[in-house]
Amino acid sequence: MQQSQPLLTEEDSQDVEGVEVHAGIDYDLWQKDMGTPLRSSRIHGLQILALQSYRTTRHYIQDNILTRRFLISILPQYLQPGGLQAPPNLRSTAYLDALRGYAAWAVVNHHFYWENHYLKLPFIDVIHSGRAMVDIFFIISGYVLSHNLLQKIRNKKEQQLLRSLASSTFRRYVRLYFSAGFAALVSMLLIRMNAMRHPIVPRKGSFCAQLGDFLRDMLRFSNPFAEVRGYFGKPSTPNSKYHTYLWTIPAEFRGSMVVFFFCLACCKMSTTHRTIACWLLILLCYAWDATYVALFMFGVFLAERSLSQPAPHADLPAPEIQQLQLEVGEHARRQRSRRDSFMSTGQYLVASIALIVGIFLCSQPHNLGREGPWPWPYLSQVVPSWWRGEEAGREHFWLSIAAGLIVYALETCPPLQRPFNWGFSQYIGKLSFGIYVMHLLVARVFWDVPLHDLRIWLGGGQKAYCVAYVIFMFLVFWAADYFIRVDRHIIAFGRWLEKKTFI
Repeated sequence: MQQSQPLLTEEDSQDVEGVEVHAGIDYDLWQKDMGTPLRSSRIHGLQILALQSYRTTRHYIQDNILTRRFLISILPQYLQPGGLQAPPNLRSTAYLDALRGYAAWAVVNHHFYWENHYLKLPFIDVIHSGRAMVDIFFIISGYVLSHNLLQKIRNKKEQQLLRSLASSTFRRYVRLYFSAGFAALVSMLLIRMNAMRHPIVPRKGSFCAQLGDFLRDMLRFSNPFAEVRGYFGKPSTPNSKYHTYLWTIPAEFRGSMVVFFFCLACCKMSTTHRTIACWLLILLCYAWDATYVALFMFGVFLAERSLSQPAPHADLPAPEIQQLQLEVGEHARRQRSRRDSFMSTGQYLVASIALIVGIFLCSQPHNLGREGPWPWPYLSQVVPSWWRGEEAGREHFWLSIAAGLIVYALETCPPLQRPFNWGFSQYIGKLSFGIYVMHLLVARVFWDVPLHDLRIWLGGGQKAYCVAYVIFMFLVFWAADYFIRVDRHIIAFGRWLEKKTFI
C-alpha cells in the first residue's frame, strides 16, 4: 500500500502564497527590524507584507519626527513644549539675568510707549525708564565679570586668575562687537531689500555700494580707542548709523576693561583694602563725569559683598563645640536666634527702603525735574555743576543712583529675587541682549507700517495700541530668540579662537 505523503514540506512549499526567502529579504535586516530570526529557507507572503509595511511605517514615523523636530526648532523657545520652564538648578546670580531681561523690556517701552498720563506717575514710570535700565545693564555687567575673578583672588589661585583674566580680556571684544555687528548687518540687509525705511542711511544704488558703506561704518564704530565722554549722547559716544541703539557697546567694552584692570591691580590687596579702593574709584568717577565706570565698579562692589556673605551651613561648628553649646542651655540658643532674626529683619527693611527709593528715582522727569513735582527741583540742584548738559549724561546722576539701589536691594534680600527665578523671567533674561538690539529693527519693519495701519483700522485709542503692542512684543521676542541663537555661535567662536591661539 502506498504510503501517504505530506501535503506540503519545507523543501517544496511552492503555493500561491509562498515566496522564496531570498526575494528581496535580508536575514539580518529581518532580525534587526522584527526582533526574531528567520528559521526557514522560505517565508510566507504575509510575513513579507508585514515587514514591508513595518519598514514603510517606520520611515514615515521617522520622517514625521524629523519634520516635527525641525518645525519646533524654528519656533521661538516660548512656543516650544516646556520652553518656559525654569532650569532645575539655578545659579545664585540667576536673578540678575532676569533683571537684565526686564530692563531690556523697559528699554523697548521707553522707545515705543503710548503717551498716557498714568504711565508717567511715580513708580509706574519705571516700566519705561529706559535710561535707568541701561545703568542697570552696566551694574550687572560689572558684577558678572568680576565675580569669578574675585573668587579666585580670595582663594589665592593666581595661575587660574591669570588664565581667566587673559581669556576674558581676549574674548570680550569678539563677544560685544561681533554680536553688535551682526545686528547692524541685519539692518543693512533689511534696508537693501526695501523692507525697512531708515531715517539716516539711504538705500545705495547697488549692493556692493551698500556693503562698502556698511563696512566703513563698522570700521569706525568698532574702534575700541574712540573717545567715550560721559557715555550718553551722540556727540560723545561712538555709534553705528545702521543701528543707532548700539551706543552702549563702546561704553560696555570700556567698562569691562576697567573691571579687568581693577581686578589685576588689586589682586594682592586684602578684601578690606580692595573694597576701599573700589569705592574710591566710584567717587572719583562721579567727580570725573565717568558715570558708566562708576556703575561697573558698583557691580564689582556687590560681587565682593556677595562673596563675603557666609555660605549656607559654612559656619557650623565642630561636633565637640556643638556638644559644648548643647550643654550651655536653651537660653543661649534663644538669644542667638533672636539676634539673627533681628539682623535679618533689619537687613530686609533696609533692602525694601532701597528698592522703593530706587524705583522712585527712576521716575525722574525730563529736564532733571527742575520744573517737576517735589522733591525734584531740589534734587536737580545736587547734580554736579561741572557736568555737561543733559545730552551728555547729567540726567544719569540720579538715575545711576536709582539703578544701584535697585540692584543692591535685590542682592541683599533673597525673597525679592523669587519672581526673577520663575521660568518666564529666566527666559526673558536669556533674551536680554537680543531684545535690546532687535527691537529697533522689528519696530521699523512692523511697527511703522503694518501695525500702524492696524491701529488705524481698529479705530486708534488705548485698545488699538494694546493689541498692536502685544503683537509687536510677540515679534520682538521671536526676533530676539533667533538673534540669541546666532549669538551663541559667536560666543563659541570666541572660545574656539582662544583655544587655537592660547598656549
